[in-house]
Amino acid sequence: MRPCADQKVADIQQSKGALAVTRGVDPTICFKCSADYGDQVLPTVSGLHACESCLNQVLNFRYPTWLKTAAAVLVGLLVLSLAYGRSYFVAGQAYYKGRKFLDSNQPQQAVPFFEEALKVGADSSEVAGYAAMAYLRSGHPEHAYRVVEKVSFKKDDFYRSLEAEFGQFDRAATKADEAVKLYREAKYAEAAARMHEASASYPVFTPFVLQANMLDTSVAFEAADYPAMVRLAEPVWDKYPGYESAVGLANAYACVYASTGEETAKQRALEMMEKAKTLASTKEEGDDLKEYEPRFNHRLETRKILTRDKYNALFRSEEKLAGSQ
Repeated sequence: MRPCADQKVADIQQSKGALAVTRGVDPTICFKCSADYGDQVLPTVSGLHACESCLNQVLNFRYPTWLKTAAAVLVGLLVLSLAYGRSYFVAGQAYYKGRKFLDSNQPQQAVPFFEEALKVGADSSEVAGYAAMAYLRSGHPEHAYRVVEKVSFKKDDFYRSLEAEFGQFDRAATKADEAVKLYREAKYAEAAARMHEASASYPVFTPFVLQANMLDTSVAFEAADYPAMVRLAEPVWDKYPGYESAVGLANAYACVYASTGEETAKQRALEMMEKAKTLASTKEEGDDLKEYEPRFNHRLETRKILTRDKYNALFRSEEKLAGSQ
């Protein structure tokens, strides 16, 4: 039969007629075992004729146990990789967005993106290092130190640039410590000058700026220039509303009232003291308020301006004596 078919194909090709060759399917021969069942037409599965035995094998095929186990493990790994892969993908996106803001000198906007990246990349020196840099440049050195505390860095150019950022804050902090020491020695003008040096060295750190301005009010207090205290304290309150700036402004107005008797100054002093009470949120601020409020009240009631030391000598020594009896 094959030679006849070949000759037929050649004749059609020579006459350029339409040619279509298909393979005949014998419905009486099993596609799997090739058994010939004569005139019996066999049932089909997926378009193929199969005997009863082979048909059962196809329809009831059982995968080996090892194959099913491996498939289950692979599915589990796929689920885990998708879950963790998404978190790494999100962290990676956040990291590069943070870098973009940091490189464009917008560290404050970079911080939340680095915080997202740190959720899975806290052990990465690159992620932690750039996050610390964003914290430092946005005025949050305490967070910067915490981020890099347990991370190992290579001593490369990036490490040296990060070290320089920390060094800038450390030098400013040293000046701030010196200012505090001078203030305790009642050297207010020198203390203010040193704190302004700290603020100029690290201007993004709000506490340095705030303390420098408040030390200026101490210099004005020492010179008995109470209107100057108000002029200095008002913009600090406007720009940095908080407990310390509220107390500073209340104190300034209390001094103006004590020296002039102006009722408007007294009312403003009372208003700012009430705000200070609502803003005192830490133990340190609470202790400071407990110490200062009696002096504030005494100043308004008597219109006498006493320093802390004079007030303590007059009243608190008596309290200690009464408490010991």
